[in-house]
Amino acid sequence: YSLSSQLVRSSRSISANIVEGWAKRVYENKFKVHLIDALGSATETQNWILFAKDCNYLTTEEFNSLNDKLELIGKMLTKLHQNWKTIPASSI
Repeated sequence: YSLSSQLVRSSRSISANIVEGWAKRVYENKFKVHLIDALGSATETQNWILFAKDCNYLTTEEFNSLNDKLELIGKMLTKLHQNWKTIPASSI
């Protein structure tokens, strides 16, 4: 139970942090902090799926599929963080 609970919470936290940051996107640094938090949640989720595989709750194939998706999410979050530029309100 504990492992599944942690896995659910960390995976939900990825999108929750992105959404919360998006609401603050006019404040570039606040948005970027939430992207970093989302990346941390993605990495935490990877940790939990590794535990699940090691406990034989996931097959190696299931783990690889989920891990590949989390790697892609991490890359996208990193790129967004590196390239985000807030557009001044006066330019809109």
